[in-house]
Amino acid sequence: MKTKPDMTKLKTFKALTDTAAQVFGDVHFMEYKTPEGVAAKTYRQLKADADAFSSFLLSAAGKEAHVAMVGPACYNWAAAFFGVVNCGGVAVPLAPAETDDMNVKLVEFADVTVFVFDSAHLSLYKKIRAHLPQVKVFVCISDGETPADALDFTHTVQNTPAVSFPAPAPDALCAIMYTSGTTGFPKGVMLTHENFLSAATYVHDSYPTQRMMGCLPFHHAFGLTGNITKTVVYGRTLCLNDDLKNLIADFRLYKPNGMLAVPQIVKFLMSAALRFAEEKKDEMTEPEAVRAFFGGAFLLISCGSAPLDKDLNDRWNATGIGVYNGYGMT
Repeated sequence: MKTKPDMTKLKTFKALTDTAAQVFGDVHFMEYKTPEGVAAKTYRQLKADADAFSSFLLSAAGKEAHVAMVGPACYNWAAAFFGVVNCGGVAVPLAPAETDDMNVKLVEFADVTVFVFDSAHLSLYKKIRAHLPQVKVFVCISDGETPADALDFTHTVQNTPAVSFPAPAPDALCAIMYTSGTTGFPKGVMLTHENFLSAATYVHDSYPTQRMMGCLPFHHAFGLTGNITKTVVYGRTLCLNDDLKNLIADFRLYKPNGMLAVPQIVKFLMSAALRFAEEKKDEMTEPEAVRAFFGGAFLLISCGSAPLDKDLNDRWNATGIGVYNGYGMT
């Protein structure tokens, strides 16, 4: 009998996506809303799209290209990220809310030659094209909204034959993550494949959380490590929240059993859930009401990015929903 590979022992993103496609296959990697309803991409599709984008990059920009990326948390962003790092490229995630002028400077400092963007950042795209001639390749991840002088991500991956290429070394640079700039000008933190894979696997929770609510931005270290990397390591399904104002409705739509969040979101959800429990106090117990409020399957929150108040943590645990509190720097 064939032994299932231990996903926690993998050291590169390419090994991770290759093995995930083999082990999890048609399991949903990501679910997201469309005008027609909830759509999904499988682990097999993720590998195919990442391989095709890797092949395109090797041809258009060469090995170890630095690729700046800006856009919402979406499947195309994730597939592009894996395509970049799997072939030895270096991803440079940018904060969507940052000013265009600052992002232009960060792109220049990171020696970027490829820019991946969405239709909400056309002004940034135009500034980079006008002022940074070293950036030669532009790829838009917004389906159907690509400028005439840029490449469409979906069309590119669908029309690029995948070629064979070796995996980068575990200690190879794979991302430059900029700090938020709270202590001055943003600093570019250089992270390797092994940095990300180690961060995603060194803590293993005992909860059976196979459907994760995704409300964190992918450009942030917590979202990129926890929501994307750890999802793939454990073959989970990431259910994308498109807007925080829809978060409670999305719980009832996707019925996740876990999520990653920052303290502000944890506090907001607790207040809303307790109001609902108070309204239902004659019909069910508080733990039953809180579970029902979140769609009936919710078990766990992993909270990070900043310290979580102990009383709030304890209050969550009293409802029967576990909270793991962690805090780390980029």
